[in-house]
Amino acid sequence: MWFFVHPVDVLFFRDNRTFAAGEGYRAQGANLPGPGTVAGALRSQILARELPAIGAGFDDFVRQQGGENPELLQELIQNIGSAVPGDVGRLRLKGPFLCRNHSACLGDDAKEGNGSLEVYLPTPRNLMGKARASGEDPTMYAEPAGPLRVAHRPWGFQQNGIGGTDLGEGGLTGDGFNSAAQKELGAAAVQSPVLAPLWVCSEEGAGEITGTMLAARHVRRFLTGTVSAGGYRHDADPVLIPLEATEPLYGKEARTGIQLQRGSRTAATGMLYTAEYLRMHDEKMGFLVHIEMAGDAKVHERYQPESGFIPLGGEQRAAWMEPVQLSGTDAGDELPGINDADTVRSVQRRLCEPDAGGRFFLYLLSPAIFRQGWLPDAIDRQTHRLRDGMEALAVRWEEGHGGSTMDGGSQAESFPALNGLDLRLVAAAVDKPQPLGGWSLAQQKPKPLRWAVPAGSIYYFEVIDRQTGAPVALSPVQAEAIMKLFYFQRTLQMASSAHSAQAHIGYGLTLVGCWNYVEPAL
Repeated sequence: MWFFVHPVDVLFFRDNRTFAAGEGYRAQGANLPGPGTVAGALRSQILARELPAIGAGFDDFVRQQGGENPELLQELIQNIGSAVPGDVGRLRLKGPFLCRNHSACLGDDAKEGNGSLEVYLPTPRNLMGKARASGEDPTMYAEPAGPLRVAHRPWGFQQNGIGGTDLGEGGLTGDGFNSAAQKELGAAAVQSPVLAPLWVCSEEGAGEITGTMLAARHVRRFLTGTVSAGGYRHDADPVLIPLEATEPLYGKEARTGIQLQRGSRTAATGMLYTAEYLRMHDEKMGFLVHIEMAGDAKVHERYQPESGFIPLGGEQRAAWMEPVQLSGTDAGDELPGINDADTVRSVQRRLCEPDAGGRFFLYLLSPAIFRQGWLPDAIDRQTHRLRDGMEALAVRWEEGHGGSTMDGGSQAESFPALNGLDLRLVAAAVDKPQPLGGWSLAQQKPKPLRWAVPAGSIYYFEVIDRQTGAPVALSPVQAEAIMKLFYFQRTLQMASSAHSAQAHIGYGLTLVGCWNYVEPAL
C-alpha cells in the first residue's frame, strides 16, 4: 500500500559532518530523507502501538526478552525486526519519493489519487548540459550522455588504463569514492579496468546540472528516448530531457539556537549553534512510500502502519502519514508514470528493437550500498562481467520476493529466457559517495558510518553471450525477463551479500532504460 507522508513543520536530517561542542557550530542538513530514516520512523510508530498492547517496554524489545507475554514479544520482533542493526523483519519499503499531493488534507484516510499526485525522482547523473528556461517556466533541459565507441575514443581517454573515467586508478578515489570509503572496503579497492567515457554531442557544451529533479511525467521519455538508429551522432538533434527546479518544491532553512543547561534550563555560555532544516516551499509537498509486510494477509493487516502523526528525522519533527489509493492502478506497488503498465511496456518494446542491441542502463532511484564502493558487488572488477551469471541474480530476485505475496504464497520464479546470457558493464555515471549514518535508539550511540552510491547514478550494461562474449540482441521474451529482474526492483542491492538486508527497506531500487553509443565528430 502507498502512504503519503506530509510534513507539518520543517524537518531536520543531519549529514555526516561533526556537530559537537568545540568542533563545530553549524549542523549541516541533508536534502531529503533516505529509506533508513523512513523505516526507522515506521518501526517506531509500530513499536509505540504494539509494545503497550503486549505488556512490554522498549528495554524488553532491545534485550529480546521479558515483558508480560514473551511469546508475543518474539512474534513482534520476528515481524518488524529486532534492535540488531540491519534487522527489519518482514517490513518491506519502496521510497520515499518526493511528491506533490494536490488533495493533501490532514485526516482524510485512503483518498483517491485521481491524477493529483506528482512524483519527482533524483536527477539522473548522466544528464548534462546548460540549464535553460523560458520566461518564468521552471522547466530546464538536459542532454543524456552516452558511452563512446572504442573507435571514437581519443588517446587521452586511454591514458593510465582507466578509460577516461574519473574514478581514479584505484577505482574508488578521485571524484568517485574517497580514502575513507577505500579504507572501509579494504582488499576490494583494487585497480579498476577500462570503462567507456561518457560523451554528449551538443555543440553548446556540457556541464553538471544541480538543483533539479526528474518529474514522473518525463520518466518514459528519459528511459526510452535515448535510442536512435546508429546511436547518437554529432549531426543529429540532441534528445532533451525536461527537468524541474527544486527551488519551488523545497529548500534549506537555517535557524539559530542556543544550548540549554540541564536542570536550570538556562542558556549555556558560548553554545550558540546554527542548524539547517528542510522546508517544503509548497504546502502540498511530501513523500510517497510503499509499505507492506511480507507474509500472509493477517500479518500484513496487523502490522500495517496507521494514519496519524509520526516523528520524522531529528528533533522528532512531526509529519502526518496516511494511505492513498492511486487511481488507474492495480493492487501492488504500481506507480503512475514510473512503473505503470504502459511505461513498462514502452521500455520493454524498446529493449528488443533492432537498434537497441541488447543494451540497457540501470537508474538508481535510491542509494545503494556495495562492498566494492561504486561498483555493484554482482560485477567482477577484473572482467566487468557478472561474477556468477544471470542465474545467481535470478536467485537473489527470488529470495527478495519469496513469501511477499498477500496470500502467503511465493512469487519466486526462474528466468529460463536468460540462461546462457551474461552482462558486461560498459560505463557508469556515478556521483560522489553519500554517507549514511544515524542514531541508534537501542544502543544510544551513532550508527556506523557507511558509504553509498547516491540516487541518480547510472550503470550501462550490454547483454552478451556467456561463452563467446558477443553482444546479444534481446528477444521479446528476454526483454520481458530483464524488465522483471531489474525494473522497479532491488536486485542489485540483493546481490550484495554484506548489505542485502538493506534492499528490504528500499536501498538499491532501479529502473531500466535504453542507451546507444555516441559517435561524435573528432
